[in-house]
Amino acid sequence: MSEAMTEAFLDRVEIVPFEHQGHVTGYLLLSGNEVHILPKKEFRGRACSRKGIRPVVDRLLAQRGYLTTRIPLDTPAKNRTGERLGFTWTWRDDRFDYYILARNPFLKGN
Repeated sequence: MSEAMTEAFLDRVEIVPFEHQGHVTGYLLLSGNEVHILPKKEFRGRACSRKGIRPVVDRLLAQRGYLTTRIPLDTPAKNRTGERLGFTWTWRDDRFDYYILARNPFLKGN
């Protein structure tokens, strides 16, 4: 990605860190209601646990009402973090599966 493309991308996203056990383990990249998870390399596999990311997702749901994400079709099941976090599949095009999260599915009563 060129420097200009990187700057344009960073201008249109909000970067929200998330923590697990007192360490920043990754970031949520937000563009409107679309969210993408970027774990720090040294925490991959542990960084995106529901327990670690749930407080940030809950806060964003309260602020925005819903979140969306998209996952490239060729992403292995083990890397489909959105599904593990409770996002619901909505549709597919030739490149992505699209998901929505309108409530925290892990709270009692949901």
